Amino acid sequence: MRLFRPCFFAGWLYPEAIFRIKTDEKLLCLTFDDGPDPDSTPMLLDLLESYNIRGLFFCNGQSAEKYPELIDRIISGGHVAGNHGFSHPDGWRTSTQEYVQDV
Repeated sequence: MRLFRPCFFAGWLYPEAIFRIKTDEKLLCLTFDDGPDPDSTPMLLDLLESYNIRGLFFCNGQSAEKYPELIDRIISGGHVAGNHGFSHPDGWRTSTQEYVQDV
């Protein structure tokens, strides 16, 4: 059970960020974090392709450097590749300066 709404706190911490967009369209945004991973990313891309669905993949730099062919596949499949930091440090235990430097 969740005791708080993360978007509420994230909106307070990052007032310029966009968390919702009002639209009359029925939309669902699928995001996938911490990849790419050679065990799960290809299967996930195959599944999304079979339903003609696009997603947002927030990749960390270490994995992107290690598996550039998966980044190419994400992008060529019409998905969006975003930055999830280079090494994905724990944001609660890392100084702001170190965290920003990692991004």
